[in-house]
Amino acid sequence: MSAPANASTAAATHPTAAPVRDYPTDGYGDGYGGGHGKYRPGFSRHDSQPGFPIHRNRRLANPAPLGMFALAATTLMWSLYNARTRGLYQINAVIAQALAVGGLVQLLAGMWEFVTGNTFAATAFSILGGFWISYGIMYWPYSGSLVGYPTEGELGSALGIYFMVWMIVALMLFLGSLRGSIPLAATFFFIFLMYMLIGIAHFTGRQGARRASGILGCVGSFIGFYTGAVGLHNRDTTYYNLPALGTARADADAGAATHGRYT
Repeated sequence: MSAPANASTAAATHPTAAPVRDYPTDGYGDGYGGGHGKYRPGFSRHDSQPGFPIHRNRRLANPAPLGMFALAATTLMWSLYNARTRGLYQINAVIAQALAVGGLVQLLAGMWEFVTGNTFAATAFSILGGFWISYGIMYWPYSGSLVGYPTEGELGSALGIYFMVWMIVALMLFLGSLRGSIPLAATFFFIFLMYMLIGIAHFTGRQGARRASGILGCVGSFIGFYTGAVGLHNRDTTYYNLPALGTARADADAGAATHGRYT
């Protein structure tokens, strides 16, 4: 029996089975196998973001909106303090948010992304969740992490190095998202700038750099809220779909994935 006949028989036997198609990976990681792979029955690349392949028949919900909202909400709260909104200087109220939402919730979202096979999202949510946990512990009054530095200059240098390390992490995440959606890449770009400027502020003691970091962090947070809303506001839950705004390369990859069947 020829291959087309076999395909027709399989389609008749399994009328709901999705076609097996080639797809190239993009900036969101390995997908379901790395390199070039196949669409599997019950899988789709089109969800909250281009390149976020999900199992349509899985029992686990899409954790990406949860991770994005946790990242955006905590970053926004911290950035408002760094921008000196309403004259606030003490960040004590941020600690609980950092540990519970930015840390725990985002880390859990990252672990659930491992289950879906999404390498990029699993890495991004997990590592940034780790950042917020470390930040919350460092500024927790009873941890004693910051009292060991004898001078303000030494403390500023230590914190500057700390944020510069996270600037590198954010840069890697930004570069890894360039073939994905524009909002996701923009979110990590502004987070990269936020870390860079807050690091400079601690190195130099300039409050202008801190305020600029806060403003850019707020911009990145609002874009992050939109990125998360794309996966939450769809025809299943609302009366509209938010556009994912994929990059031209991601759209081309998605179009190429519709051609050619593996034999």
